[in-house]
Amino acid sequence: MFMTRPIRVTVLNDKSDLSVRFDLFERLNTGGILLTNQEIRNCIFRGKFNDSLKKMSKLDEFKVVVRLKESDSKNGTAEEYVLRYLAYLYNYENFEKSVKGFLNDYMKSNSEKALAAKKLTLFKNVLSKLAAAFPGGLSRGQSSITPANLFEAISVGTALAIEEGVVIDIAKLQSLVSDSELKKITTAGTNNKKMVTGRIHYVRDFLK
Repeated sequence: MFMTRPIRVTVLNDKSDLSVRFDLFERLNTGGILLTNQEIRNCIFRGKFNDSLKKMSKLDEFKVVVRLKESDSKNGTAEEYVLRYLAYLYNYENFEKSVKGFLNDYMKSNSEKALAAKKLTLFKNVLSKLAAAFPGGLSRGQSSITPANLFEAISVGTALAIEEGVVIDIAKLQSLVSDSELKKITTAGTNNKKMVTGRIHYVRDFLK
């Protein structure tokens, strides 16, 4: 019976496109303990950039600011938050609608590049300001978990403000968490280009 059945075989080698590898890996990721998107990226997009994400997610200031569920502590979520910061800061104007695709494309295009010292310095500067503003973690309401959209907006908006020469007011940073307008554009269903750009610019302009 087995001998009469067609078997589809997909061959991957070192010349196979990384996006194809990710898609195939994702389709095969259906049994046992499922891998997160970042765990798949960690396998597919190996290189200097991926190493940088791991190192940045282990910085003390990052751990102060970004609070995750216990179940997310070792599944690549921390590295994905760093990736989100970098992708949105340096490429948010090209975001369309798929967060996963946007992050995949950014990681693919940078996989072999070591993170520039200037970018790392800015990241540390941003995190030092956020850690001073949110010593108990960046969160909203009764939750102690850091929402990805809120982290993206505040970290990237702060970075843009710093790049424009703004001296960051810690009290202003703290007030953003309860700001009604920012809440409106960082809640569920707001991952479209208008909202992504809008919340980043809102934080940047608020801090000026």
